[in-house]
Amino acid sequence: MRVVVIVPAYLTGAGLLEVLEGASRAVGKENVVVVDDGSPDGYPNEAERRGYTVLRHACNMGKGVALRTGFKWALSHEYSGVITIDGDGQHDPALIPALIEKAESGSADVVIGSRMKDLTGMPFVRVIVNKVTSWIVSKLAGQNIEDSQSGFRFISSRVLDGVRLEGTRYDLESEILIKAAKKGFRIEFTPIPTVYGKETSYIKPWKDAVRFSKLILSSRRRSVDK
Repeated sequence: MRVVVIVPAYLTGAGLLEVLEGASRAVGKENVVVVDDGSPDGYPNEAERRGYTVLRHACNMGKGVALRTGFKWALSHEYSGVITIDGDGQHDPALIPALIEKAESGSADVVIGSRMKDLTGMPFVRVIVNKVTSWIVSKLAGQNIEDSQSGFRFISSRVLDGVRLEGTRYDLESEILIKAAKKGFRIEFTPIPTVYGKETSYIKPWKDAVRFSKLILSSRRRSVDK
């Protein structure tokens, strides 16, 4: 299976370089792509100097748009699937092979790195938000979805080519799961540890709640057809 790692980057700090190094050990530097979402901190530039492919947005457009840019690039380069991983160090890139192995062994179209088996270290507010949104996403998807907010996941090119994605920010990650499930794609999970350090969260609770509500309404009104 030929897989590319997509890393959206906006004010990640030096953690981005550590994530890239770990990802390159897992899949090779040539299969790691940074999407610079208008980040002013200079670390995507450093990644490019170190030989990584960097796709650029002229201004900050949101994580969802950054992911869609990466997905389009992956499809144009005929990859079998993508691994998405946050650039701030929340996820351990050493676990990338576990996601790929799960996809290969179980023929899963989506594999989510789920933190729900051990929530130690996850801030209480995030635990509540994650549980509520995962419950709602599960209802809309028609199947149990663990850790719908995890940005560490494998997504096959069949899914990326088979659903129309419209989300611009964190709502995109739920949108993928709902639309993939409704299309009959297989979603599985593999446990990963919860890792929280000093990284800054760019989730805006009220704004993202509005976007999530719009996603819920649209999923009820519209077909998932492309």
